[in-house]
Amino acid sequence: MADTSGAVSASRSVRRFYVPPMIISPLANIPDAIQTLAKWFYDEWHAFDGRSIEFIALSRGIGPLYLWTPGSTQLYEHCGWIEFASATYASRPIKLMHFPK
Repeated sequence: MADTSGAVSASRSVRRFYVPPMIISPLANIPDAIQTLAKWFYDEWHAFDGRSIEFIALSRGIGPLYLWTPGSTQLYEHCGWIEFASATYASRPIKLMHFPK
């Protein structure tokens, strides 16, 4: 017969978890987090609304935007990016690009 008294039987184990202390700060105090948060937002919502990262950034006054690529610039140029310099990074040639405002 089942125990209906509400007592926990001795055969059940209690799980305990350690949660490290958290510091909650305004986003304005942690500007390094903005890029990560923007990527998470874009990854979740881009397929839903179809806006590009460039459009989202520029519509919010974020810019100018820069990137570098060790490969072809053709795709980026098709999306409106402009190559402005070449450099070497980790012994590899790269192209530097910006997205105009």
